[in-house]
Amino acid sequence: MSSPPIATFATALDAYLKAHPLERKRARWLRAHYAKTLRRLVGSLGLEEAAQKAVTWRRERLAQKVVRSTAGQESSLLRRVLEHAGQKVPTRRMEPRENTPWSKGPMTTPGKPGTLQEAIQRFEQQTVRSRACRYHAAYWVRLWGSRLLVDVKPADIRAWQSELLRAGKVKPATIDAKQCALSAVFELARLEERILVNPCRAAGWLRTKAGRTRVLTEDEEASLLAALHPDLALFFRFLLATGLRAGEALGMDWRDIHESRAWIPPRKTPHGRHIPLNETALALLAQRRDLEQPWPYSYRQLAQRLSRTCARIGLEGVTLHVARHTFATRLLRSGASLLHVKRCLGHTDWSNTERYSHLVIDDLQEAVNRLDTRPTPEPQTDLAALVAQLSAQVAALTARLAG
Repeated sequence: MSSPPIATFATALDAYLKAHPLERKRARWLRAHYAKTLRRLVGSLGLEEAAQKAVTWRRERLAQKVVRSTAGQESSLLRRVLEHAGQKVPTRRMEPRENTPWSKGPMTTPGKPGTLQEAIQRFEQQTVRSRACRYHAAYWVRLWGSRLLVDVKPADIRAWQSELLRAGKVKPATIDAKQCALSAVFELARLEERILVNPCRAAGWLRTKAGRTRVLTEDEEASLLAALHPDLALFFRFLLATGLRAGEALGMDWRDIHESRAWIPPRKTPHGRHIPLNETALALLAQRRDLEQPWPYSYRQLAQRLSRTCARIGLEGVTLHVARHTFATRLLRSGASLLHVKRCLGHTDWSNTERYSHLVIDDLQEAVNRLDTRPTPEPQTDLAALVAQLSAQVAALTARLAG
């Protein structure tokens, strides 16, 4: 007896998951996460409709600000399920493209906004940005708002950088911030296939040198925790014990905590990660078990409270992120390697971890300096006495052997 035909994508997904089990727990968890998203978005569709969705799935998810790796995994799982169900996925047809002076394809698509001002308006409609980003966006509207996206070349960006640097009225960090805001607009236009290349990335950045990494001393930590509100003090101690970003800690859920470790979903980085929890962190979480969420606060509220408290007790340069720097510094000084620090902090690039490498150099210098305190043996200056002593020992050994 033949099996009944598959009516919806959700049924095909269940059949695929049953036919292809996974042994590794991590792989099962990830596939279940992607399957849950597909079931929610296309589960009620038929196989033919789902196949049409698969053609543009990755591009649409990227336009929704989904992480690139997540969009790719969802698209791959969607296609595998359809292939397992016997549904063919149509190939995407690319329109013919014209050449432009500095690219191998068209920079605009007919019928879509072509000026920078229109692109910024579309960007602001689809994203939620900070006040600083809106300020920089207004700057670009005044400067190049009437220019077409295709007319903004990497050479124009580099010339703009040089002009501001020669004027000397704007710091390099401000230039990078303005370019970062413009780059986000061009990146969205690239994902929507209105341009091929992001000219801001092609032009490069000034790469301003990072400032001093602020680290709390033990005395500063004690005075700060004593002055903070009890709830904020518990949260700050948790950051000191785990090294999490404040946003990662605020987004934690009880389902993500398993015994002595916690799962951190992908937020700032493309991939999530597991972090170990020491006894201090577990004790702090135990005090929050009566709440639906470990830390049900807003970042802005906590940052403002911390700023007011630091101003009252006279601490300068202390933010919530300082707890992360303090954690990394203490972890290195306890004997951990830079690799351990990189994995605990969730850095995807070594350049982010190298800011703590000076601590390793300082510790090596202290170890080398300890050699100066070791007593140096005095050299033998009486050579004749030494020869006589050796001759006596040889004569004694010869007499013993002859006897």
